[in-house]
Amino acid sequence: MKAPLNDIFFFFIEKNLCMVYTILSKQTIYLQNLGEISMKMVISLTFSLILIASSLDAATLGYWGFNEGSGNLAADSSGNGHNFNLSPPSVSPPSNLFSPNTPPLFNGGTSFDGRGRGVNDGTGSLDTTSDTLTLEAWVNIAAPGPVLEGATGQMFPNILGKSSDSGVANTPYFLMLESRDSSGFSTDKWQIEYIFTDTDGSRSHNQNTGVFLQGSQLETWTHIAVTYDGSNAAANAIIKIYVDGVEQASITNHSIHNSVPTSDGTLRGNIRSGTGDVVLGSSDTRFLNTNAPFFIDEVRISDEALLPGNGSGLNELAFNANLSPIPEPNTLIFCALALLFASKRKKNIIG
Repeated sequence: MKAPLNDIFFFFIEKNLCMVYTILSKQTIYLQNLGEISMKMVISLTFSLILIASSLDAATLGYWGFNEGSGNLAADSSGNGHNFNLSPPSVSPPSNLFSPNTPPLFNGGTSFDGRGRGVNDGTGSLDTTSDTLTLEAWVNIAAPGPVLEGATGQMFPNILGKSSDSGVANTPYFLMLESRDSSGFSTDKWQIEYIFTDTDGSRSHNQNTGVFLQGSQLETWTHIAVTYDGSNAAANAIIKIYVDGVEQASITNHSIHNSVPTSDGTLRGNIRSGTGDVVLGSSDTRFLNTNAPFFIDEVRISDEALLPGNGSGLNELAFNANLSPIPEPNTLIFCALALLFASKRKKNIIG
């Protein structure tokens, strides 16, 4: 006699979904016997997982882990469908778009060669008009020193940003590095820089943040994040820069770099909308000529000004988290509901 379909379903749940990710603590609890778990605990866990999944889905606009290993597509793991079409860098010898992470980042995997270029059409949620935003990524780059032979002047290894649809003066948001310090062009450090433009056209390209990647932060994996908070329309936007989860700068005095007639001269409020592409990597020719290694991994855009927290990546910066194995929101909800149904069935059987 065949077992009823629902019994097979619940048997599968009981045997295979006894491991539940409790995202709040980033620990794994192994539920060896669902019969020992109270209904109250299961319901609490169920709704906690559902709320976490919903908030994760709402905050993350795009997330790219670059674990494809080959090909010319970087999939958006946020579920929002913002995939990057990739093209290799124009360097000699030719470079692969994906490289094994050295040193390993979290569970290894591959990363994107930042000298290449990734393009997304920038529509949908990536054309954010939010008054808060976070751009974050892991980067691994060599110093601009010895490799500067054959290249001169300033260099911009770009990380991520939304390009302008009508000239640089209207670039909505961008995160990049530059070979510059207070005394001019640098040979031993990279300055972390950003661009933000608000809805009236006030644009700040900060080339004097005073936050650098240098020394032991070079040729290893370093987490970089910049957050924008323009939610107080009566005050200047607050822009913060973090390195490995530690705040390095909080900036409220912004030099406005364009003279768009509609600009009120103050960076605040919502970020400008535009139809330009979202670009990954795509460094300038001067940097490409150096052949300096530059890798990018675990890139995320969020429509909130995230804070460090413990670095879990859930409604906070992801400097201490491997986002790749975190189940998608729908999977979390399914897992939570499955636990609820399985526990209810066990209770009915016992009762």
